[in-house]
Amino acid sequence: MSLATIAAALLNEAGVSADDILSEAGVDRAGAIKSLASQLGVDLNDLADTPEREGTPVEITDAEVAKVREGLAVLNRAFQ
Repeated sequence: MSLATIAAALLNEAGVSADDILSEAGVDRAGAIKSLASQLGVDLNDLADTPEREGTPVEITDAEVAKVREGLAVLNRAFQ
C-alpha cells in the first residue's frame, strides 16, 4: 500500500474529502482539473464525448455485463 493510499484512507476515515482539501487551498474541483490538464498539456475537450464521436448503439447481453462486473471486481481487489 502506497503512502498516498494510506493518507487517503486516513483522511477518509477522519471525514476529510478531496473537496475539503481543495476548498482549504482556495481551489474548486473544476479549477484544479483545468489547472492540472493545462500543466500536463491535455485538452479537456479531447476527453469529452461528443455526438460525432459516439458509435452505433448495440445490444449488451447479460453475459457481457457479468464479464465487465467480474473485471471491475478484479480491479477493485488490485487497488485496495
